[in-house]
Amino acid sequence: MKNSMINKTRQTKSISSIIAIACGSLLLAFTTMANEPTYTLDKNSRMQVITSIINGLEQGYVFPIKAVKVAEKLRSRQQQNEYQDIDDANEFAKTLTEHLQLAAGDKHLQVEFSDEIIPVSSDPKAQEARAAFEMEMWRAHNFGIEKIERIKFNMGYLKLTAFGPVKEVGPLLASAMNLLNNTDSLIIDLRGNFGGNEQTVQLLASYLLNQRTHLLDMVKREGNRIDQHWSSDYVEGQRFGEEKDVYILIDKNSFSAAEDFSYTMKNLNRATLIGEISAGAANSGDTVRLNEHFNLFLPTARGISPITQTNWEGTGVTPDIKVLGEDALKKAQVVILTKLIASEQDPRRIERMKARIAEL
Repeated sequence: MKNSMINKTRQTKSISSIIAIACGSLLLAFTTMANEPTYTLDKNSRMQVITSIINGLEQGYVFPIKAVKVAEKLRSRQQQNEYQDIDDANEFAKTLTEHLQLAAGDKHLQVEFSDEIIPVSSDPKAQEARAAFEMEMWRAHNFGIEKIERIKFNMGYLKLTAFGPVKEVGPLLASAMNLLNNTDSLIIDLRGNFGGNEQTVQLLASYLLNQRTHLLDMVKREGNRIDQHWSSDYVEGQRFGEEKDVYILIDKNSFSAAEDFSYTMKNLNRATLIGEISAGAANSGDTVRLNEHFNLFLPTARGISPITQTNWEGTGVTPDIKVLGEDALKKAQVVILTKLIASEQDPRRIERMKARIAEL
């Protein structure tokens, strides 16, 4: 891939993700970092980053009163020289993230360091190159669709590691749902799903509902505006509908948009959730450039369920059936088989189902 922003001679690189729900869509920003960054962190740059974070909080954080308190705690840590001995930029970003999340109780608040210079929004060429790199990262991970499978006894299985950009995911999801349409039940595996595009959440929900349905409200700080999220009347693939059972697997690493989908389907009584309490990240926002090498993901809105009039921020989404995350897939199959046995008339088929349960 041609990208002047990327030094292809570097050795190992890691990709970090900031996920956000904003203006009805989700932004995924990938930052590349070398093992040994060339950037030099000094006293002035530390002070500048902290000052920019405080300004960002006070001007745009979704909770204005909390923003002031979080800023005060960050300023107090700075005055007590808690950051003066941190010379590694990645460690500085990690420490700031920990302190911000501790003060706000908001897991979306994240500081990111990039050894590459972060382009400003007014530099179209740099932004285009960055967008191309991000899209390549999405493509390399199949836009979050990891596995489609038919399990024994005609169970459908869909594994999503993320909710990719809806334009690219749309045709893939249509194909997936066409393949899964003839199954009698569906397991959607969101364990470890780090979130993604809110429009993709709405699209997936649309396949499981028969009619246009109010899913979520996003309450934004700016203008105290409310954006309503609804399922769609039209989907490209075959609609799975509301008649067949759906099970959603979650764990402590199910984050943001994955929680949105799970929480919404649970409250609509459309799916049974199995696994562990999720991460608890319901706020959304955007990436703020702090300087040439640091970004802040700043939550500027909060999701509110039209059913519960609240969300999962800080508490996580609670599964209907609690088991260890690693056991959730087996448990879902047992639940499905147990239900099938209760209505099955063929003794031989019942024995096969019982044998399968014993295997699990």
